[in-house]
Amino acid sequence: MGRRVMRALCALVLILGAGEALAQGQGRVTPLTPTARLLLLAPPPVQPVYCCKVCSKGKACGDSCISRSRSCHVGSGCACDG
Repeated sequence: MGRRVMRALCALVLILGAGEALAQGQGRVTPLTPTARLLLLAPPPVQPVYCCKVCSKGKACGDSCISRSRSCHVGSGCACDG
């Protein structure tokens, strides 16, 4: 047989095998929850290469520490939560 015929037969076998697996429920994928979908879209948090300050009482906010009860309105900096 020629190469084209062999490739066509191999493709057919793969397609039929995949269809059979799906028919038996082996290829079923559990859908993601809305929260999981959002986590996939969110960029991973950026960790600084070094910590210019380690915040043990408060929380990191940019390059400094603030009280844990306050909201940070500054982007990522070099301060780290400790």
